Amino acid sequence: MLGDAAKEPEVELGVWCTRVTLDIIGIAGLGQDFNSLKNPEDEFVRQYNDVLEPDYQKALFFGLSLMFSASVIRALPWDIPRHLNQISENLHKFGKNLSRDRRQELATPSVSDTDKEKRKDILSLLVKSNDFTDTELANQVLTMMAAGHETTSSTLSWCAYLLATHPQIQSQLRDEIRATLPSPNDLATSTITATTIDAMPLLNAVCNETTRLYPTVPVTSRVAIRDTHLGSQLVPSGTLLFIVPWAVNRLQAYWGKDAMEFRPERWINADGTPNNTGGASSNYSIMTFLHGPRSCIGQGFARAELKCLLAALVGRYTFELTREGKTYYPAGMVTSKPANGMWMKVEEIEGW
Repeated sequence: MLGDAAKEPEVELGVWCTRVTLDIIGIAGLGQDFNSLKNPEDEFVRQYNDVLEPDYQKALFFGLSLMFSASVIRALPWDIPRHLNQISENLHKFGKNLSRDRRQELATPSVSDTDKEKRKDILSLLVKSNDFTDTELANQVLTMMAAGHETTSSTLSWCAYLLATHPQIQSQLRDEIRATLPSPNDLATSTITATTIDAMPLLNAVCNETTRLYPTVPVTSRVAIRDTHLGSQLVPSGTLLFIVPWAVNRLQAYWGKDAMEFRPERWINADGTPNNTGGASSNYSIMTFLHGPRSCIGQGFARAELKCLLAALVGRYTFELTREGKTYYPAGMVTSKPANGMWMKVEEIEGW
């Protein structure tokens, strides 16, 4: 798959990041293998990616949706709202059908208790709880797809970009991976645990520094539910507030004069062990996953998935940019996807 693509002069790595994370969340979250690594033309996969593909019209639509009601947006003589609405209806229908089918499967007497117990995916656990209607489950399906797939896919692309622009760090990371983890060819006889992954200083540092510099959701919003104050500023109930992780994560006041630079070493202690602060004095210095009761519920899964995928990629391949530096910049309707794709020369290396 990627090994075959690596024989080409350049590869759009973002496509492969999207496919592999979609397959992972399909199995772990929904109990369904989309097999998008081998079958990227699946209709559901195509429509889902269509929604998230960077496009200035979609970005404009998203911005207008924050300022105007849905009825105003629908009245505009513009195809984008209708196009996205149709895709949204199709995706919601898919989620509802999948939820209904899973509920029927788990309630069918002919399905053994053993087979039902094997269903450990998130959707099956939600169905077993009996706390959700099919419509609510459909919404959860689409939320899991967005939170567990697109976020990690985009971040993995930016990890590769930063390592391509810092070849020495890329080489050092590869050495750490190969010295610590077994070859993918030996996974049938070897075991990798979360403890092993979490103890790898440079792997953790590269992932943390990437999520700091390239938060997947660069801006989000909240509505004040009661009158409050930010310092001396009154914030009336109902006020729409914007939180900008992209800005907070890069503030010199929190991260020093090198706040804009890729410095994974800030996440490694003097004794060589990993840390989770990056040298910042407060958790609120980094807002990638937000904080409090409405922080990202899937951040643990996303962090673990990112580290495992990056280890697999860097351990087996080298990455080198193939286009001018100004080609690579973030865009997207909601997430910070590479605007023009993540084009690279990917070369498979032996010895692992």
